[in-house]
Amino acid sequence: MFNCKMSTMHIRNVDLNLIAVFDAIMTEGNLGAAGERLGLSQSAVSHALARLRAITGDDLFVRTRKGMKPTAHAVSLAGPLQSAVELCRQAFAKRNGIPTLNSDRTFVIDLPVGFDVVFVPPLLAAMQTLGLSARVWANSDRAVDVLTDLRDGETELALDLEPAKAKWIRCTPLYEDTFLVCARKGRIDPLGELTEKAYLAADHVTLRWARDSGESPVDARLGALKLTRRVVAGLPTLAGCSTVASQSNALFTIHSRIARILAQRFELQLHPMPIHLAPFTLYQFWHERCDDDPGHKWLRNELVRIARDL
Repeated sequence: MFNCKMSTMHIRNVDLNLIAVFDAIMTEGNLGAAGERLGLSQSAVSHALARLRAITGDDLFVRTRKGMKPTAHAVSLAGPLQSAVELCRQAFAKRNGIPTLNSDRTFVIDLPVGFDVVFVPPLLAAMQTLGLSARVWANSDRAVDVLTDLRDGETELALDLEPAKAKWIRCTPLYEDTFLVCARKGRIDPLGELTEKAYLAADHVTLRWARDSGESPVDARLGALKLTRRVVAGLPTLAGCSTVASQSNALFTIHSRIARILAQRFELQLHPMPIHLAPFTLYQFWHERCDDDPGHKWLRNELVRIARDL
């Protein structure tokens, strides 16, 4: 007789509609085609795949020149997932590495300004899917040295654009990124392109979260090329910068992963950066005493997975 008790998570925490997404990707070998088959957008399919990866603890599908290739684990799941809903539940319940967390556990993460919109929503979605009741507190003020906060236990994990080199720090790269330009729709002729001359002649808005925050990464890179731009507003939030850009002729240059999120929320038009700027790498680092903590290990791995799916 079927035993409906699941050893790792309750079935209420598993959206069985994900089975259809898994099957569509396995059959079509392409996220866009899978979305068309299911009547979903490609971004919705991508989000569902991220949830599947969080549940199974496996990449499931790897992007190649010939489409999305299933991993060995995905192939092994295909039969059970396509044959019966019950086997789906058992398959999803086999994921290893899910920590036991309760509402008393709080993940304190120190992020550069703006990166909360990239990492926090998918992190909370993964926690909800897995039934993890811990909390996430994200800090971006950088009022105190991040390494000091990590040493003293005030911060559990930190993300930064520079690697940490203290002997007791563990530091790994998450991803490399470049810049995109956000502009009001219609601001730039869609049939033309944003040129270097037009970019430097335009007004610009930039993130400025503290009086002594110094020049932005964009201005620092422009300065290295002996170039300058005219910044007419410095604001402490992404929402403020995006609102200014959407309601004026000012341009807002930001990391491409953040730019794509902002473009959807503020109806901004994205343009390639006309000036080649050096890319940057985002790192995550933590105190070595957290290496073997199950919750912390899950958090680190989840951020790696989120970064890979962006």
